[in-house]
Amino acid sequence: MKPLFLSVKGLHSFREEQTVDFSQLCARGVFGIFGPTGSGKSTLLDAITLALYGKVERAVNNTHGIINHAEDEVVVSFTFELAKGSHSKRYRVERSFKRSGDVTVRTASARLLEIADEQVVLADKAQDVNQKVIQLLGLSSEDFTRAVVLPQGKFAEFLSLKGTDRRQMLQRLFNLERYGDQLRQRLGERLQATTHELDQVKAELAGLGDASEEALKKARCKVKQSEEALNQALLRLKTLEKEYERQKKIWSWQEELHQLLREQGKLDQERETIQDLKHRLNLADQAKALLPYVEEHETSQKEMKRWQEAVQKAERELNQAQSAYETAQRLYEQCQQKRNQQEPLLSIRLEQLNQARKLKDRLHQLDGEAREIEENRSRAEREMKEIEAALAKEQDLKKRGEEKQKALKEQLSSLYISSQYKQTIYEAHQRLREIELLGQKRDELKREHQEFSNRLKEDAQRLERLKEAVEGERGNLRELLHHHQRLSEQVTHFHHQLHKRQEEINALLAVAQKQLEESRMSHLAWELAQNLTEGNPCPVCGSRHHPAPFSQPIDEKIGWTEQINRLNQLKQQIDLLIQRVHPLHWQLKQGMEQLIQWLTPTQDQDQHLQETEKNLDHEQLQSEISLPQKEVAASELSNLMTTTTDGEGPVSEVHQDRVYQVSGLEHDGLEKPSANRINRLEEQMQTVQHEMEAMEKRVANLEEKAKDGIKRLKERAEAYDKVYLALTAHKEQLEQLTKKWKDAQEKAERELGSWQELYPQFTREQIPQLVAELGQKEKLVEELNQRLEKSFPFLKEKEERIEKLNSALNESRVRLAQLESSLTNKRETMKELVRQLEEIVPTKDVNAETKRVEKQLDDLRKEEKQASLNFEQAQKHWQEQEKILASAIQAFRQAEQRWHSAHQKLLEKLADSPFDHSDAVIQAIMQDEDYRAAKEQVDHYEENQNKLTVQIQRLKELLEGHTLSEEEWQATNTQWEDAKQTVDAAREAKGAAVEMLHELNVKHERYRLLNKRREELERTETQYKTLNNVLKGNAFVEFLAEEQLIAISRDASQRLSQLTRGRYAIEVDSGGGFIIRDDANGGVKRPVSSLSGGETFLTSLALALSLSASIQLRGEYPLQFFFLDEGFGTLDQDLLETVVSALEKLHSQQLSIGVISHVPELRARLPRKLIVEPAQPGGRGSRVRLEVL
Repeated sequence: MKPLFLSVKGLHSFREEQTVDFSQLCARGVFGIFGPTGSGKSTLLDAITLALYGKVERAVNNTHGIINHAEDEVVVSFTFELAKGSHSKRYRVERSFKRSGDVTVRTASARLLEIADEQVVLADKAQDVNQKVIQLLGLSSEDFTRAVVLPQGKFAEFLSLKGTDRRQMLQRLFNLERYGDQLRQRLGERLQATTHELDQVKAELAGLGDASEEALKKARCKVKQSEEALNQALLRLKTLEKEYERQKKIWSWQEELHQLLREQGKLDQERETIQDLKHRLNLADQAKALLPYVEEHETSQKEMKRWQEAVQKAERELNQAQSAYETAQRLYEQCQQKRNQQEPLLSIRLEQLNQARKLKDRLHQLDGEAREIEENRSRAEREMKEIEAALAKEQDLKKRGEEKQKALKEQLSSLYISSQYKQTIYEAHQRLREIELLGQKRDELKREHQEFSNRLKEDAQRLERLKEAVEGERGNLRELLHHHQRLSEQVTHFHHQLHKRQEEINALLAVAQKQLEESRMSHLAWELAQNLTEGNPCPVCGSRHHPAPFSQPIDEKIGWTEQINRLNQLKQQIDLLIQRVHPLHWQLKQGMEQLIQWLTPTQDQDQHLQETEKNLDHEQLQSEISLPQKEVAASELSNLMTTTTDGEGPVSEVHQDRVYQVSGLEHDGLEKPSANRINRLEEQMQTVQHEMEAMEKRVANLEEKAKDGIKRLKERAEAYDKVYLALTAHKEQLEQLTKKWKDAQEKAERELGSWQELYPQFTREQIPQLVAELGQKEKLVEELNQRLEKSFPFLKEKEERIEKLNSALNESRVRLAQLESSLTNKRETMKELVRQLEEIVPTKDVNAETKRVEKQLDDLRKEEKQASLNFEQAQKHWQEQEKILASAIQAFRQAEQRWHSAHQKLLEKLADSPFDHSDAVIQAIMQDEDYRAAKEQVDHYEENQNKLTVQIQRLKELLEGHTLSEEEWQATNTQWEDAKQTVDAAREAKGAAVEMLHELNVKHERYRLLNKRREELERTETQYKTLNNVLKGNAFVEFLAEEQLIAISRDASQRLSQLTRGRYAIEVDSGGGFIIRDDANGGVKRPVSSLSGGETFLTSLALALSLSASIQLRGEYPLQFFFLDEGFGTLDQDLLETVVSALEKLHSQQLSIGVISHVPELRARLPRKLIVEPAQPGGRGSRVRLEVL
C-alpha cells in the first residue's frame, strides 16, 4: 500500500482545503512533517484514518469535536495504490461530515472509487465503504493505527500488547486465518466425503446379498423352465388365431350393414324438404344478379337529396359570416386608437416604480445584514464566556491528572512477581487441567455408549419406513416419464401442423402480390387512355384513331395492399410460434433424458469409480455409486426409450391416435385470397396462440413435477443411505467406545501420579486459588500500565487544549469589537434609503402600485390583440363559406345526373327478370349463411344417398349370405383373450428370471471392486483423522502467529542492536510477550516496562520497522509506508543521528517513512519535508507546503 494524495478541509485547525502530494514526499524514502505544537501535524494522520475508517482514534466517540469551530463541514479525500509486482490498482476514499451540534457531527457522504481509465464507484454508503476498505487492506482501524499510521500515544502499543492480543493482530496482518478455520473446514470436508463414501461402499457390500455360484445355477434353471412354458402358450395361441380373425370380420361387416340401413331410412324422410330448398336457391341466384342495380338506384337518390340540403345550409351560413366580418373590423379600429393614447404615460410610471423597488430591496438586504450582525455579536459573547469556563476546567483537569500519574507509578512498583514463580504455577495448572479433561472424556465415552445403543433400535425402524418411501417415489418417476413421452408426441404433431399453415400463408401472400401488380398495371392503362384525344397519336402504338379506349377499372389496389399487410402479420405470427415450439422439444427431451438417467443404472460406474480413486476430494462419489432410486427393470426402460421421439421426426403410427389435435390448423385447400379467408385465418391464429400458451404451461408444469419428483427421490434415497450407514457404523462404534473408555481410565491415573511427583509442594485444591490470585495481580498490573500510558497523551492533550483555548479567547474579543463597528454603519445607510423611497412612493407599497400599472398596460395590449384576432377569424370564415357554397352546388348537379342514369338501368333489368319491382328482388335475396346452409344441406343429402347405396351393396357382397350370432362371437373372443393372457404371463415370468440372472452376475463382479475400494478408503480416512486431531482448536494458527512473531522479533532485534550500538536485543518469552536482553550487562533479561522513554521509543521503532517490512495486506500487497508521530524528543543528538541514518537505509527496501516532529535537528537533517503552518487567530486555518533540499 502506497499513499498518493491527501485532501483535507474543515478538520481541526484546517479550515481551507489543503492537499498533500505523497508521491513527491515518498520519493527519497524518509520525509518529515514539521510545524509548531498545535499547528495540525497529527491532524494529517487523523485525516487518513478518518477517510479510510470514518473515525479519529483520539477523538471522543471517534468523531466528537473534529470539526473546526468556524466551519460547518469536514471534507477528506485519500488516494492510495495497492501494488503487486508490475500490476497495481488505485483507489480513492471520499467522506464528508456536517455539524449536528456544538461538538457532534453526522456523516453527509461517503464513497470508495477504483481509479482506472474510468472511475468505478465500489461503495457509496458509510457502512459499505468501511467494510470494503477492510476487505481491501485486511486491517481494522485498530491494526492500522498500531502498524501503519502510529499517532501520538499509539507508537508503543504493539510493544506493550498482551500475548493473545498481539497474536490475533498478527493473524489479521499476515492473513493467517486461512491456516485455521479455512484449513480445518477443507480437511473436515474431505474427511466427511471420505467417510460418507466409505459408509456407502460398506452399505452397498451389505446390500448385495447372496451372489454365489449355487444361486446362479438356480437362476439359469428357472430361465430354462420359463422358456418352455412360453413356447407351449404360443403354440396354443397360434391355433386359435385363424378362426378368431374370420369370425371377427363377419361380425364387423354384419354390424356395419345394420347401421347403414338405419341411416338410409332417415334420408327418405327428408326428400320433400330438399326439393323446396332447390326452388328457393334458384330464385336467390337470379335476385343476387339484380341486387347491384337496386342498391345503386337507392344510393344515388339519397345522395341527391343530401346535397340539395347542403346547398341551402351553405347560403344561410354565408350571410351570417359577412355580417360578423363587418362588426369585427369596427371594434379593431377602436382598440388601436385607445392604445396609442394611454401606453406612453403608463410606461413612464412603470420605470419610476422599478427604481423604487430596487431601493426597497436594498433596504431589506441591509436590515437582514444588521440582524445577522446582532446575532453574531450575541453568539460571540456566549462563546467568549464558554471559552473562559472551559479554560478553567482544563487547568483543573491537568492538575488532577499529574497527581494521578504519580500515584499509579507508586502502586505499580509494589505489585512485582517473579517470572519463574508464575511459570511454575501456570504449568502445574495446565497439567492439572489436562488431567480433568481426561476424566471428562472418560465420562463422555460412557454416555456415548448408552446413546449408540438407543440409536440402533431407532435406526432399524426408520430404515424400514424409508425403504417403502424410496420404492413409492420410483413408481412416481416412471409415471412422469410416460407423461413426457405422450406430450412430446403432441408437440411434434403441433409443429408439423404449424409448418403446413406456414406454407399456405406463403402461397396466399404470393397470389395477393400478383393481384396487386395486375391492379397497378390496369390503373396505368386507364390513366393513359384518359389523355388520348382524337387526331393525336397514341404514345404507345402511334395510332391517331382511338375507337375503344381502356375503361376505368375497379380500384382494388387498396384492398390488395391491406390483404398483403394482414398476410405478412400472419406470417410473422406463425414464424414466432414455430420458434417457440423448438424450446418445448428441447425441454421435453432434456426432461426425459434426466428421468431415464435417474431410473437407469449407470453403465460406466466401474470406470467412474477407478477415476474417483485418484481424486482426493471425491466430489463425484454420490453420483457414481448406484443407489436404490436408479434401479429400474431393464425391459421397461428399453420400451420407454424406443418410443421416445427426439422432437423432429414423424410421430409413430402406434401413438397417432393420441397426438395433440390442433384446432384451427385444418388445411381446407388453397384459394384466391379474400377478406373472409383472411378473417378465418386470423381467427384460427388466435386459437392457435391460446393452444400454444396452454401447451407451454403443460410443459412447464410437467418439468416442475419432474424436478420435484427427482428431488424427493434423491432426498428419500439419501435418507435411506444415511440411516443404513449409521446403523452399520453404530455397531462398530460400540466396540471402539469400550476400548477408548479403558484407555482413558488408565491414562488419567498415570497423569495424576506424574503430576504429584513433579509438584509435591502443591495440592490439587491450592492450584486454582493460586492461579486466580496471579491472574488478578497480572490484570491489575496490566490495567495500571494501560492507565499510566493513557496519562501521558492525556496531559499533553490538556496542555495543547489550554493553549488553544487562550488563543480562541483572544480571537473572540477582537471579533466582538469588529461586529459593533459594522452594526453602526449598517443602520446609518438604512435611514438614507428610507428617505429616498418615500419621495417616489409615499405609501411605500411599491408592489401594489406596480401591479396596478402593469395590469392597465397589459389590458390595453390584450384588448387590441383580441380584437385583431377576431377580425382575422371573421374574414377567414367569410371566405371559407363562399368556397363551401360553390362546392355544394357542383356536387348536387353531379348527384342528380347519377340518379337519372341508375333509374334507367334498373327499369331495363327488371323487364328481363321474373320480378315486377325492386322490393320483390330484395325479398328473394337469401342471407349468405342461409344460402350456404341450404346449399350444403342439398349437397350433403345427395352425397349421403349415393354413398349409402354403394356401401350397402359392398357389404352384401362381402357377407355372401353368412350370419353370426352374438353367443358364438362371445365364446370365440373369450377363448382368444385367455390364450393371450397365458402368453403374457409366460413372457413376464421369463423376463423376471432373465433379469434376476443378470443382476446376480453384476453383483458378483461389483463385490470384488467394492472390497478393494473399501480398503483404500479406510487408509485415507485414518490419515485424515490423524491430521484433524493435529489441527484441532486454534493451535496451528497460534503456532504460525508465534513463529511470525519470533521472525519479526529477530529482525527487530538486529535493528535495535544497530540503533543502540549493540546494547539491547528483543526476545519473545513463553507467554508471547516481549522482553529486553541487556547485552551490555551480561545478557540480563528484563521486561519492556523497565525501559526509559528514549529506550522505549527505540525498541518500538525497531519493532515498527520490522513489522511494516513484513506486512502483506490481505496476503498480497506489500506495505510501502508508515508514519511515526513524535517520540524523537527523548533522543540525544548522537542517538538521533543513528536513528535517522537507519531510517534512510530503508529506501532500498521500497519502504517510505513519514516522521512527524518539532525537533529542529531532525528538520535540518531530512531533505524532503512537509511544513505545516499554524492557523491565524480569527483568520485562515492551517496550511501545508512542500520543501525539497
